[in-house]
Amino acid sequence: MSGSDTPFVAGKGTMIVLLLAAMPALLGTAAVAPALPLISAAFPDASETLISLIITLPPLATALSGFLIGAISDRYGRKRVLIVSLALFGLAGSSGFFLDSVTAIIFWRLWLGVGLAGLLPTVTTLLTEYYKGPTRARYMGYMSAAMGVGGLVLQTGCGVLAEISWREPFLIYLFGVLVIPLVLLYVKEPKRVEETGEFDDGLEVPSARIKKLDMKPVLLVYVTLFVSLIMMYLISSKIAYLLTQTADVSTTVCGLILGMAGLFSAVSSYSFWRFARWFTPMQMFALMFFLEGAGLFVVGTAINVPVIALGAALVGFGLGLGTPTGSMWLSSITPQKYLGRIMGGQTVAVYFGVFASSFVGAELLALTGSYQGLFLTIGVVGVLVGVVYWVLAMVSGRAKTGTG
Repeated sequence: MSGSDTPFVAGKGTMIVLLLAAMPALLGTAAVAPALPLISAAFPDASETLISLIITLPPLATALSGFLIGAISDRYGRKRVLIVSLALFGLAGSSGFFLDSVTAIIFWRLWLGVGLAGLLPTVTTLLTEYYKGPTRARYMGYMSAAMGVGGLVLQTGCGVLAEISWREPFLIYLFGVLVIPLVLLYVKEPKRVEETGEFDDGLEVPSARIKKLDMKPVLLVYVTLFVSLIMMYLISSKIAYLLTQTADVSTTVCGLILGMAGLFSAVSSYSFWRFARWFTPMQMFALMFFLEGAGLFVVGTAINVPVIALGAALVGFGLGLGTPTGSMWLSSITPQKYLGRIMGGQTVAVYFGVFASSFVGAELLALTGSYQGLFLTIGVVGVLVGVVYWVLAMVSGRAKTGTG
């Protein structure tokens, strides 16, 4: 904040800039997924698992640095962290265009992961500090929608660029650098306030003053998003290989199919606040797993490209409900002085899930012997997890009303 006593009011321009900054936050590492088969062809001595690390190893760096970067934002400010993160995202991400070895590409993708570690928690924390109540719920949904649109734009754009060669898709990451001047103009560091613990977010959370941080729901959100992102990233990392085996499709078509997940994630996130009026957070998580599991099941049993696209859309729609649910629940129960760290922890959970998907996918592929079997198996697991969450939601509801 400047020395002026005039409080900063986040306007429409600030909201738009935060949405732009959030666009690459969730699917940025998977943007080059349509080009993976081309990269495999360019480096025939590299295994498929090693090539997959191009999109799944950066999340490990994100997970390892996420909590620390969240703590840094608590101490030194959200705006500074956001600017540095966007710069790292743009410069490290685009470096693949200039590099000539898989090892060098993966090294710089680790730095891309560090840049990503500052995007999601910083934008989420800024939204939490700028807005309250139903407005916050609505804007959290918009943020997740922006990430879905980012997935559509990045992955479709990379699919088009991959028609030129495997190098061009890396240039899409320069988007992060373009957002920096807008952050400098429209984003101000929020003023720190005393904790009131009062909120009205339309979610089923404690209504008393926040006296201390309850880690039980925090850990529940972390585990939920971890599992969900494993399922989502199996689409991003393996569907290009499935399409190569089952149909002769271009990288543009592959990018469009991957973008369907982002598009439908944006659709569901945009209307998240409406769902939040009718369902508890646990029920929202159950719906997320039902939809993701059903989508992966459809992909595993699909007989043509349009049906595969439908499955990807279902997975994206489910994720679009779950991501803002987690962010809203955490922001509603966390004192401001811990907010950066808790949102950083959410980033750790999300990107550990992305990283783990590479190994889960490899094990399932070895177990089932085919990409169809891989998607079918994880789809059934997803639906069963959804059943467990729905039962837990019912038990929790009965406990609160004193019935059952």
